Amino acid sequence: MDKQRLISLLKSIAGRDSEALRCFYREFGGTIHKTACRILKDGAAAEDILNETLYKVYEKAEFLSGLKSPAGYICVIAYNLAMDQKRKARETVGLEAISDTAEPKNGETAVLEKIFIDGILENFAEPDRSIFILKASFEYTFNEIKKALNLKELSYKQIRNKYEKTKDLFKTYYKQGNP
Repeated sequence: MDKQRLISLLKSIAGRDSEALRCFYREFGGTIHKTACRILKDGAAAEDILNETLYKVYEKAEFLSGLKSPAGYICVIAYNLAMDQKRKARETVGLEAISDTAEPKNGETAVLEKIFIDGILENFAEPDRSIFILKASFEYTFNEIKKALNLKELSYKQIRNKYEKTKDLFKTYYKQGNP
């Protein structure tokens, strides 16, 4: 889309012209959708990001029309929204996470193993339990764990040590066969 055309549409959107918003969607929506799709790898989720971005453009149209590169700024909005959604999806962790990632055996054995693993995990205090789950099940880096759990007071090394200690205890409990 031409920069002048985009600025003209943004000025019209700032004046609450709904037709201008529809034109913006037709002409620039594909770019926003592709940006979100590259991050989320999910067309439906990217569509949600497109809608959220359109709402933000509608809210900030006057500000955007005064920028040197409104197209770049709009793509940054879409990128940030998609990354936020991706982070939120990764941060959704419960006690069942570690056992849910295992291949189910038969129904009864899988349930018993899940109960057994949950029993082991219940022995660990926070944040040790969450550190272990994020690292073991979701392969978070220690820096990602620090951010996800908001562990500002702990260093990278302290988080790694907590993980190693919890991992060793988990192995011990698992080998013994009792939580």
